[in-house]
Amino acid sequence: MTSEVPDQVLVWIERILDKLQEHPTYGPAVQTSRTRGDQWILNYHSHGEGQPFCISLCWRAEKLAIFGLPAPLEELAHIRAFGQTAEQCLPLSNAFSERLLERYPGAKVPLIFFQGEPLPAA
Repeated sequence: MTSEVPDQVLVWIERILDKLQEHPTYGPAVQTSRTRGDQWILNYHSHGEGQPFCISLCWRAEKLAIFGLPAPLEELAHIRAFGQTAEQCLPLSNAFSERLLERYPGAKVPLIFFQGEPLPAA
């Protein structure tokens, strides 16, 4: 799946994950979430026109979402300037997801959102 992403970008993602694990807030938050068994969400988003895209690692109360009830995304980590275009959402998010799962074995495959909304099933 990461064949769409150049090797140097995969190395960059690994460095991002190193920093995330070392971060005094993000690292423990992600580990606690994984221990709870939360369903992770990667939210690829922009903060405005002309701005680069960020990616947030989030979780939400899936029991609420399953029943169509409001289940706001709770941010665990926020990575700025992760992508440049909307078209990069899937390849970059999938590559990030694969590397994230290597770091956190047993975690559920993250759902991918764009601008706070789930992507339609392919």
